[in-house]
Amino acid sequence: MKRVLLLVLFVVLTVAALVPFFAQASHQNATDPNDVQGLLDVRRVHVSPERPPRYTFRTFRRWTVAEVWDAGYLLVHFDSFGNQHFDYYALVRSNGNELLGSLWRDRIRRSDYKVGNIKVWRTDRERVTVRVPLDRLNVRRAYYRWYASTLFTSDVCPHTCIDRIPDGGAIEEPLVEPTPTITVTPTPTITVTPTPTPKKTKSP
Repeated sequence: MKRVLLLVLFVVLTVAALVPFFAQASHQNATDPNDVQGLLDVRRVHVSPERPPRYTFRTFRRWTVAEVWDAGYLLVHFDSFGNQHFDYYALVRSNGNELLGSLWRDRIRRSDYKVGNIKVWRTDRERVTVRVPLDRLNVRRAYYRWYASTLFTSDVCPHTCIDRIPDGGAIEEPLVEPTPTITVTPTPTITVTPTPTPKKTKSP
């Protein structure tokens, strides 16, 4: 029985150690060089392991909400149908006083339409985070692809500076986290040895 208890304890500890690995293994972050003029040159886009995921932009320069009003936009583009077209995008923009987030369906032959508002917040002047509800996307397979971009117009960017992250291609993310499978070999077998029955002795 002691061997069985030790084996159960080993399996529990092994699964506990694997949970953080599988919770983060599928999420990839994108880094980008300092290669674009303007305030919205992106250093990194970090994707959180939570559901719904959070996309955090970090730029090389500090900026305020007022500085990007009608001048700067941050986007996350999503391919959910499995073709070359990216079907949705999350948009972050400024109204002069605060940042606003919205999710849009990017249609090929018709005008884009707004799916709904999404949450946006900042922790400092280099970062902005947008939370994207994946259940609002019509995903037709077990994974989706994404890339990010920023647009900024100013005196140093009169023709609009565009930064794409990553510079080419897109990042693939599974919709369902992989579940670890624990196989214990060999399976312990407990053999119970019967207690011998004392022989009866005949009375004299």
